[in-house]
Amino acid sequence: METIREKLQKLLVANEQIMDNQPSDDLYLEWAELAKAVSDLMNGFVKVLDSAEACRDLQKSYFKSRKLGHTYDASKLLDDSKKAEKALDDLIKHWSNQITPPLQGSQISLFE
Repeated sequence: METIREKLQKLLVANEQIMDNQPSDDLYLEWAELAKAVSDLMNGFVKVLDSAEACRDLQKSYFKSRKLGHTYDASKLLDDSKKAEKALDDLIKHWSNQITPPLQGSQISLFE
């Protein structure tokens, strides 16, 4: 499956080739695909930020509850916090795989 980074690289190269030659109707289609790939990337970034914020909020609630001596609430919040951390780790791993350049072969910078 093609990563978002690979899709962006391919679309940027295709757009550069189209612009170097003569613009055609294909240009509109390429830009629509590029816009979608960028939108997907930004949405993924927002998901990571939202997950990080939820994780942080649960951790704050846990420490506050523990400080107040609410052991049942603190225990539940700790479990929820661990689940949120796992979800955040999974999102970070997924999006890191989507945007990290491949380890082998020639590496193309997205913004040369």
